[in-house]
Amino acid sequence: MRMPKLLQKVLAGVLVLFVAVVVTTSVISGWNLDRLLREQYDSKGAALANDIAAASVETLLNRDASTLQSALDQSAEIQGVSYVFIVDDRGQIVAHTFVPSVPEAVRSLSGNRATTTIRDVHVDGLGDFADIAAPILGGEAGYVHVGMDRAIMANQIKSAIAGTSLAILVVMIALAAAGAMVVIRTVTRPILRLTDVAQSLERGDPYRPEALAGLSKQKDELGQLARVFGDMAAQVKARETRLKQQVEELRIEIDQTKKAKQVAEITESDYFKSLRQKAKEMRTVRE
Repeated sequence: MRMPKLLQKVLAGVLVLFVAVVVTTSVISGWNLDRLLREQYDSKGAALANDIAAASVETLLNRDASTLQSALDQSAEIQGVSYVFIVDDRGQIVAHTFVPSVPEAVRSLSGNRATTTIRDVHVDGLGDFADIAAPILGGEAGYVHVGMDRAIMANQIKSAIAGTSLAILVVMIALAAAGAMVVIRTVTRPILRLTDVAQSLERGDPYRPEALAGLSKQKDELGQLARVFGDMAAQVKARETRLKQQVEELRIEIDQTKKAKQVAEITESDYFKSLRQKAKEMRTVRE
């Protein structure tokens, strides 16, 4: 089905607006999703740090280094965890998962006796991390530091945002398609019907009121346009009929005038006058 140019412009404007809405919605959703996933990711790291801190009290008190190291190694195998190390009450690192040594960027990291803290840390050669420090016995026995890899988190966030944006795009496309179908049914078809009737009149075809009968019954602007168009077409047809009748009458009048002139030219000729005189003389002789 062909589409009127005016409607094409309208739909083009709607498409631009649709793209702007999709982009804006995706940005806002991405920002909210990034914040939510960061909170969940940090919460996961904080829970792990608190669990290690609670489980390490007896081990620290007994100075069981091998058991402590084994527990840290197992924790470092959890997805997203890049490093784990424990600092004693004197600030000395007693166990860690770094190979071969602890980077200087994390040696000076401190904790808070009252609560678990989270801070962003950059380690040269390793990347960016969320360092989560949990106090052991309120800081009296030291702190547990868990490093959550921001790169892994960023990849998960990107994947989630891409999935959410795709879902939003699919929903928006479905809504746009449904809206386009409604527009085509309610606007395009009536306009095309009016266009077809106008083109038929332009070709000289007779106007058929039934062609716009259904559209004329509508109570909207298109119905009003169809009624006005129908009235105009009927008036044009009436004028055309009157004009043809006047032309025919004028032609007959011209023909009659022409015949009268031709008769007058014959009767006023010398030859016709001579015949008339001879006929008169013949009637006189007979009498």
